[in-house]
Amino acid sequence: MLLGGAAGYEIEQSLRFNSADSAYLNRTPSSAGNRKTWTWSGWVKLGKGLAEGALFGAKSGTPQTSVRAGTQGNWQLYGSNSSIDNANVRTDSFYRDSSAWYHVIFSFDANTTNIDIYVNGVEQPATVYSTILNENHEINNTISHAIGTRPGLSDYFEGYMAEVHFVDGQALDATSFGEYDDNGVWRPIEYTGSYGTNGFYLKFDPSATNGIGHDHSGNGNNFTANNFTTSGTGTDVMSDTPTTNWCTLNPLNANGGNFFNGNLEYAGTYSSFSSQNGHGCRSTIRVPSSGKWYVEAANVTYSGSGNSCMLGFTSSNQAFTATAFGGNLTPWIGVDASVFNNNIKLNWNGVSGGTASATQLFASCASGDVVNLAIDFDNGKFWVGKNGTWYNSGNPAAGTNPTSTFTAGTGEWAFWGEYVASGDNSNRSSVHANFGQRDFAYTPPSGGYLPLNTANLPAPDIADGSKYFNTVLYTGTGATNSRSDVGFQPDFVWIKERNNAVNHLLYDAARGVNQ
Repeated sequence: MLLGGAAGYEIEQSLRFNSADSAYLNRTPSSAGNRKTWTWSGWVKLGKGLAEGALFGAKSGTPQTSVRAGTQGNWQLYGSNSSIDNANVRTDSFYRDSSAWYHVIFSFDANTTNIDIYVNGVEQPATVYSTILNENHEINNTISHAIGTRPGLSDYFEGYMAEVHFVDGQALDATSFGEYDDNGVWRPIEYTGSYGTNGFYLKFDPSATNGIGHDHSGNGNNFTANNFTTSGTGTDVMSDTPTTNWCTLNPLNANGGNFFNGNLEYAGTYSSFSSQNGHGCRSTIRVPSSGKWYVEAANVTYSGSGNSCMLGFTSSNQAFTATAFGGNLTPWIGVDASVFNNNIKLNWNGVSGGTASATQLFASCASGDVVNLAIDFDNGKFWVGKNGTWYNSGNPAAGTNPTSTFTAGTGEWAFWGEYVASGDNSNRSSVHANFGQRDFAYTPPSGGYLPLNTANLPAPDIADGSKYFNTVLYTGTGATNSRSDVGFQPDFVWIKERNNAVNHLLYDAARGVNQ
């Protein structure tokens, strides 16, 4: 994740790929390029926690070649044709953080049998699981090419992409596309090299001549966009980028449920009437304990009549449990937007200073309503609105008529996708959260209310994490083996063998070695 302020080179937008929409871009080159040497570079933010799907691929009948996000979180180069079947190269490391932007490069040179995969500037150890890709393959041939899928296959990517380059005829390393800043953070730079015959550069700019598929390399290798929305509150063009990372819902901090639309939609799964189970998740970025913040649950949707969607704020570090209203989340401040009860209620669970408990705010709640939340940590006030109208004539900008007051520390926005009170498995609901990476449905209150992204966070206390934390791999000798490559004098050491199932060893400077 990129933290703090903006980098020198700004990426203005990303494109969200929702696999359920079968969203992709495609083109067919008019002439073949270099089928043995090429580079694909792109910034990728994963959806669904462990997303999988093709980032870029080409296919004609059975032969195919693609670069992919793998099921387990690794990056893969996949290829097959009549002479080489299921050739796969996969990174040994796994990347599973759906809150982070990863810079991924596939550098392919069949002339030297090199297949280099870089992640955030570092060349990755990779394993060849079958015959090496050492001959002409489908990429750069005169067949269908696609971004976000393999043509003709249901291998749709789920997540975001930004700053996608394809270079025909060169196998480039990471320094052509990025660099480390003074704090050791890998950041994008402007690519100034040539692209070759079939090379392209996609910025996903909807205002460009050919829309989000416009080729900005100058080659005119434009792509056709399929099943994307590029305007309005439902747009797939986002301001969530590698240089300003935005909050989303967090599949790694959830109790069941399903994630869609780049982790901005969360749907609970069926739970019985008798147990009244709820399925919840938190946000990827913690809300600071000071300042003023705004979020919307846009287009809350329902099916059936026995469920509701809940959203709000919790400073709890406890795990979600399958009980209504988040169960053991304490403290919790939020609202229950319920079709079943036909209202929006304010709910509390142990928030110190709370002045309401299950208070009905609005007399009706329909599918598609937007719930507005504004929270002022500096003054301990919380406002709830529906479709841009604040409860009890509240005015967050002026600080008047809050829905309630509270005392709470830092925490996360929290969401529940379902609270089933009756019905069957068709009764389910989902929350479409909007943290501001696309236009809000309603104008946020003035007076300093901010959306949650890295540009709006306070400067971190530790800007360069490598000065305080490092991982060192080494081969043991069975004797004294002093390490001097940590980069600092550690106060806490955690040792674990990688080739045997044995105990972890943890030591600190206060107690000393072997204590």
